[in-house]
Amino acid sequence: MKNKRQNTGFTLAELLIVVAIIAVLVAISIPIFSALLEKSRESTDFANVRSAYAEVMVSAISQGNELKQADGTYRALAKLNQAKDDWDTNITDMTIGGVNSSDTAHWLHTPKAKGTCAVIFNPADGSTTIDWDYTGGSSGTTPSPTPTPDDITNANNGNIETANSIFHTIYRAIGGEHQTGTIHVDNNTQIIVTVKPDGSLDFQFDKLSGNANTVKDQIITALGELINDEGKVAFYPLGEYEHGYKFTIKHNNGQNKPSIEKLP
Repeated sequence: MKNKRQNTGFTLAELLIVVAIIAVLVAISIPIFSALLEKSRESTDFANVRSAYAEVMVSAISQGNELKQADGTYRALAKLNQAKDDWDTNITDMTIGGVNSSDTAHWLHTPKAKGTCAVIFNPADGSTTIDWDYTGGSSGTTPSPTPTPDDITNANNGNIETANSIFHTIYRAIGGEHQTGTIHVDNNTQIIVTVKPDGSLDFQFDKLSGNANTVKDQIITALGELINDEGKVAFYPLGEYEHGYKFTIKHNNGQNKPSIEKLP
C-alpha cells in the first residue's frame, strides 16, 4: 500500500519565517538605498554649484550687471536638492571652481537640507568663495530688503548703484541708469513698486505699452530669493521701517531715474 503525502501548503510557522526574512532584508536595504539616493542628490548639487561658478565667471569676465553685487563682487545661488543636513559624500580633497574643501577660508559651512549654496567671486583679489549654507548677509550676498537712510539719499541723488536694497535689485533688472536690463520699458514709462509693512508688494505702471502682468512677473523673477513662497519680501523687518517704502522709476530719453520715499 502506497503512502500518499497530503499537500497542505505552507504552515503558519513557515510563513512567519519567510515574512521575518523579508523584513530583515528590507531593514538592511532601506538605509543603503537611502544613502545612495542622498549621494545622487549631492552629485546633482555639485553639478549645479559648478554651473553657478561658471555663470559667475562669465558675468565677471563680461562685466555684466545681472550677478554683480553692491560691493563689487559677483554672486550666483544654487538651490540644494539634498534631503539631509551635512554630507553623505566623502568630500575630502574635492575642488570646485578652484576652491578645495580643505580651504576653510573659502569653502564655508556644511549644507542644510533643501538649503542654498552661494558662489561668490571677488574681482578685487580674484578669490572665489563657496558658502554651502548661504542665508544672506552684507558681504557679497543678498541685498538687504529694506533700504537704509543712505539708500534713500543715494537714490534720490541719482546714485542708487551704491544702495544695498531690494530696490537696487529692481533697478538693475531694468538696466540701471540706461535701458540695458532684461525688463524693457518705454519712453515716459513710470514704474512704482511699494513694499508694504507686511512685506507684500504693490505694483503700479504708467504709460506702459506692454503687458503689466508680464513686467510684474519679470520684476518678481529678478528679485529671486528676496521673495518668499507667499510672494512677500523675505525677512522684511518692522520697527524703524514699519510704514513701508515706495520706489519709483521714471524712464525718459533712454535713462531710468529712481527715487525712494518712506510711506507716512
